[in-house]
Amino acid sequence: MVVYELVQWLADLIAPLLGIEGVLVTGLASTAVALYYLREAAGVLVVLARWARIASVIIGILSIVLAAGAHLGIVDLAGGSLVEQAGNWIAEGIH
Repeated sequence: MVVYELVQWLADLIAPLLGIEGVLVTGLASTAVALYYLREAAGVLVVLARWARIASVIIGILSIVLAAGAHLGIVDLAGGSLVEQAGNWIAEGIH
């Protein structure tokens, strides 16, 4: 509410110069504050959209790797845990 009070104070200061009174000052302050918080919310949504884009690329890459592994026989989709299979495959490659 600090932003609202600052805008209200500024509007009260300017109102006599412009000739607007009471309800109009409150409406102006409320509109300015609503637009400020809407802009802040838009910033949060932009950050969430970026993370969602990154997550979709990572999931897409993992899906392609999983499909290629299943096609090449590295990953057996009916054979239990994929993490365990990956560990076994890496262990076989090392030894």
